[in-house]
Amino acid sequence: MKKLLLCGVALSVALSVSAQNRVGNKVPLANASRYNKVAKAEKQTTGIDNYTPLRAVTAPSSHATAGYKTSATLSEYVIGNTLYDLQSNRGPARRVVNNGDGTISAVWTFSANQSGYPDRGTGYNYFDGTAWGAIPTTRVEGVKTGFANVSVVGGNEFTLAHNGTGSGVLMTRPKGNGTWTTYSPVGGTPPSTDVWFRMAAGGANNNTIHAIVNSQGSGTTPVLGQSGPLTYSRSTDGGATWDIQHVLLPGGDSAFYAGFSAENYSIDCRGDVVAIVAADLMCDVVMWKSTDNGTTWTKTVIEAAPIPAYNTAADYAPLISDADGDGIADTILSNAGDPNVTLDNNNMAHVTWSSMSCLDDDTTAGTSLGIFLTTSGINYWNENMSAPAEVAGLVDQNNDGVYTLPAGNGTDLPFGRYGNGGLTIHPQIGFDSYNNVFLVYSATSELTDSSAYNASLRHIFITYSSDMGATWSTPEDLVPSGAQGGDGEYQEGVWPSIARDNGSNIYVVYQRDPVPEYFVNNTTTVYGPQNQGVTNDIICVTWSNPVGVSEITKSSSFSMSQNFPNPFNGSTRFELNLKNNADVTVEVYNVLGKLVKSMNLTDLTAGINTVTLDLAGLNSGLYTYSVTVGSEKLTRTLMVK
Repeated sequence: MKKLLLCGVALSVALSVSAQNRVGNKVPLANASRYNKVAKAEKQTTGIDNYTPLRAVTAPSSHATAGYKTSATLSEYVIGNTLYDLQSNRGPARRVVNNGDGTISAVWTFSANQSGYPDRGTGYNYFDGTAWGAIPTTRVEGVKTGFANVSVVGGNEFTLAHNGTGSGVLMTRPKGNGTWTTYSPVGGTPPSTDVWFRMAAGGANNNTIHAIVNSQGSGTTPVLGQSGPLTYSRSTDGGATWDIQHVLLPGGDSAFYAGFSAENYSIDCRGDVVAIVAADLMCDVVMWKSTDNGTTWTKTVIEAAPIPAYNTAADYAPLISDADGDGIADTILSNAGDPNVTLDNNNMAHVTWSSMSCLDDDTTAGTSLGIFLTTSGINYWNENMSAPAEVAGLVDQNNDGVYTLPAGNGTDLPFGRYGNGGLTIHPQIGFDSYNNVFLVYSATSELTDSSAYNASLRHIFITYSSDMGATWSTPEDLVPSGAQGGDGEYQEGVWPSIARDNGSNIYVVYQRDPVPEYFVNNTTTVYGPQNQGVTNDIICVTWSNPVGVSEITKSSSFSMSQNFPNPFNGSTRFELNLKNNADVTVEVYNVLGKLVKSMNLTDLTAGINTVTLDLAGLNSGLYTYSVTVGSEKLTRTLMVK
């Protein structure tokens, strides 16, 4: 399998700097009409540039303080910190859960000792409905672990991390309090070293653990026929035993894929519905979905690799990235291997990932694949879409019609590198109770101060869609500036994680520090000795939900369920629970606010009434249905397929 040893740096083409333009590199806006002020860096079309990163030490700026209000829509709190500043090798795990009762659970990879990180483990904090707990000074586990996930189901919290010795460490306890119970190894006896776990909890019994992992670790000898197999395991008793142990998902074996890399996979679960997505450079974006709690699976290729041979063990052969068959290596727009899958309120899968341009012009087997680190673009797909779409990217924050990168110093990148990601990285999706889609990601920011490092800092951006991904809002920066009461001009925000389920507030956890890139793996060479002895803050943002907030109300005279089935074709129904006999009006609107169906139901009796909506003939898409009783009105969303 070809190893990523060289790194393409797309700065000479499309981002060239003239003697008259020393302030920065101008990137023309592309496809601006598709997502308002979002800019896109042009794709590199020429060779690979090896670079030697060198930079003098520069003192970082001070940290922001905890708990200040930044604007009418944004509050943030420092809930933890760490000296181990690598939260993921690719896409972030789910690290924050809104529990739906006013409480929040959050985790991250923690260490307070930068010399070998002997105390590395899961940092944990809990919002009890009134305040966050004290910033923790120790890990949850009693052994060294890393790269934590969190799930909360059935009143219990579950965290999962790997311990670096071939197995995972699963911790569980009653939500918010009590003693942690430890289960290890996770998934039963592994076929090889297990590292980089992802977890989702659910099942009809609220006690099922679904775990996926790279079952080869850093080894090179094939395991289960692959170099880095992605294996799936299941426990139906909260991790005590595992009835499915380290199996390859159907269509995920060596006949289709040579293997997968660290943390280029994602998992989510609601009840008995489970979804898993994997992706990698020059590889498919592929999903497996189960509706029977992980017993059987259906495979869907969301976006096929442009060269099918890269999807198989034929990758060991001397290939080049020749997509058009003319014998000349092509620069190919692929994925960066940071996918996220999230199930919405109706168990529909939504998937997002970032773009990366790749070039392989070497015909020697086992050599490097070049990547171009100024690639940008955030992609989105759901199960109602025939093909994915690019929905977000760089943001023209100074409104001058172009996106500007710092000029740099001629040696280092003018932005921090995070693995195989480009200028826009690490997207993740969440929902509110009305199935509006919220997407967070990390991207270089035009408004950061580049004087300290000749490099742009990254910020966390959020965008949303109220029509199942057809249109998206202009991304908003979640790292507050000085004018908002913070110091975002001097801070880098990375590895965002959004709560899957949200309400009037959207909850996002991310890591923030004052220096581009990260200290782990780059201790002295890039941008000076990054953050040596400097704490990286773990931030929780509560961002006021801008979509349909007025509809998120309670009625004293009636309640209503979500319609079922949903999505549907033809008719659907919902339950209406009336406190007293009443006349009821039901109205259905399309995404443009046009009334498409109206029903007047007279003298319905107190108690539960089943209301059927016959919507045959409507075009597929998202609609809202409102129920009015007297002066009170409640609204839900439905999906016609």
